[in-house]
Amino acid sequence: MFWNDAGTGQSNYDLYIFNGTNPTVDGNHPADHQSVSNANPEVAIINPVIDHTTKYTFEIVPNQPTGETVQVRIELLPGSGGIFAALEVRTPRHPALPLPNLCCAVA
Repeated sequence: MFWNDAGTGQSNYDLYIFNGTNPTVDGNHPADHQSVSNANPEVAIINPVIDHTTKYTFEIVPNQPTGETVQVRIELLPGSGGIFAALEVRTPRHPALPLPNLCCAVA
């Protein structure tokens, strides 16, 4: 996940990935995979991918939004066996932010 800072140099977003759909997202249930640094881009790795039918839920948390558009790139890298990924994007927690643009690439 990456973004172009709106000029403040202070923007920060975190990426949480949950196994399955409709996970409990309340701060008391940790994400299965995450990237919660101050880095841009934020990179999270799903390892291992459970099987070919597992669905994942991605949540983007705007810790310090300053008007950016967040971009998400998902790469499916080669490994053993076939992979089929189903994605669900949750609405960002900050109501003023639009849903992220997803751009998927299979490598």
